[in-house]
Amino acid sequence: DEGTPWRVASLHVRAVKRDADAKHPGEFSETPVELAYPEAELLALCKLKPGKRYERVKQSQDQAELRKRYGRDGYLSHPSLGATSWQFLEPELLYDFDKHEVAVTYKLAQGEQRYVREVLFEGTTHTRDRVLRREVDVMPGEKADIEEITRSLNRIYSTNFFSDEFAPLDHKDPTFRFQPVEGQPNWVDLYYQVEEGRVVNLQLQGGIDSNNGVFGRILLEMRNFDGTALPSSLWRMPGEIYEKEAFHGAGQRLVLELSPGTLVNSYQVRFVEPDLFGTQFDRTILDTNLSRRLRRYRYYDEDRNDRRVRFGREFGRNWTVWAGFSNQGIDVTNIEADFGGSYLQPGEFPLADSLFAEEGHSNLIGGLFDVNYRNVDRTLNPSEGLLAKWQNGVYGGVFGGDWDFVRSSLDFDWFWPFGSEEEDVRPGLHLSLGVGVADEFGSTRDVPYTERFFLGGNHILRGFSYRGVGPNKGGQPLGGETMASGSIEYKIPLYAVAQPGTYKKVEVFHTKLFVDAGILDPDAWSLDLDELRASVGFGFGMSYPI
Repeated sequence: DEGTPWRVASLHVRAVKRDADAKHPGEFSETPVELAYPEAELLALCKLKPGKRYERVKQSQDQAELRKRYGRDGYLSHPSLGATSWQFLEPELLYDFDKHEVAVTYKLAQGEQRYVREVLFEGTTHTRDRVLRREVDVMPGEKADIEEITRSLNRIYSTNFFSDEFAPLDHKDPTFRFQPVEGQPNWVDLYYQVEEGRVVNLQLQGGIDSNNGVFGRILLEMRNFDGTALPSSLWRMPGEIYEKEAFHGAGQRLVLELSPGTLVNSYQVRFVEPDLFGTQFDRTILDTNLSRRLRRYRYYDEDRNDRRVRFGREFGRNWTVWAGFSNQGIDVTNIEADFGGSYLQPGEFPLADSLFAEEGHSNLIGGLFDVNYRNVDRTLNPSEGLLAKWQNGVYGGVFGGDWDFVRSSLDFDWFWPFGSEEEDVRPGLHLSLGVGVADEFGSTRDVPYTERFFLGGNHILRGFSYRGVGPNKGGQPLGGETMASGSIEYKIPLYAVAQPGTYKKVEVFHTKLFVDAGILDPDAWSLDLDELRASVGFGFGMSYPI
């Protein structure tokens, strides 16, 4: 017998001070105390309202909101603080059986308002202290803001320096605890606890996809690299790297990649120093990259050698401004002139004229200027926040080279989760928008074919073949000097597992429903909305790669 739902007659919030009962261990006496905030302010955060049904799920949401509000001002709720922690106690319920209503009173043990005396780290056996400290915005002497403490923890986790998906179950992901300061009830020491993770990442992969055909991949990546931590000897180098005693601990990144395939062959060497001058905050970043990519298209081959160096300057946690230099050598060869054995006059080939103009070797030399904005909950597989990037390249002109043109693109990605904030894994919405333009100047009559915008494939405008979105010439893509694209997708988690050593769950498998759309225009600064192409579909996959 489910009975009749109870209605909320009234809702109040009161605070109590809990003292241990000396005669009855484990029990506490409660003394009413004044609320730290006006009751009206706290009630405004609550979803449980007079006249509405009394639902436990709304009560749980109210508990989370009240904990968050108190936590911003240092009233901490954490197991390491024991009975002195902020607590949401069992509410008092007064029933009116005649009206079938219940008067609800939330009881809060507010605890002490805490301040941070020291920020310390545990478990950094080989990683330098500054590598973690630059991810933490909590400063000694400040209020213990639980939201900022958690954001700093998420940044430490997102470095991937302290994760190991192949470790035994006793490997714990980063967490934090508080240590009360003896004789100073309002002060705590904040400890971030980590375990050195697997940062030497060797991947051997193979597969097939609709963009790149059959491919293989050999990748050696060191995520917490230190170029100055040399091994004691050549013979001991493998063991010392494995034990994280050599080339480890400075937070640098080294990538060596070889990827052969039937359509694409690529090679890359990349080095990133995330804190060039050791400032920890508002860092200067050095990013160097040497790469080569040979791509076999249907009617021609493209061999691209790229030598690139960039310097980035952080402004706060979310903004990074980049400036750099790129020197690319591009070889366009093996342009197919025989189409089914038919003889065609010059200019009649069903290929872009700009492709023939680029035949042979070309040098693209230019300056780079980018602006990035990142404010998401985690680096890999974000579920909430905004990503934005503005990328610009000016080639030729004062830089030299064979082509004079500019290329600029602007991209946005928004993420919104749905459901209760108490859930670690939630469904969510992802909206992405992108626009781009390329335009020639000086003596160049057309933007090089290889530098135009293309749509279609398994990343942009899914459902169309690779570069399968027009405008076309004889069925072959001309590429666009102007581009606009967008996508909206709804992701539904299918399976999640708990992180080792915690109760926090991580998404493993998901499905998604999506709508993609895009426009290409062969002319700069022009878009014909009648040429809009769109697709709708669904996907299934893993949230984190194997």
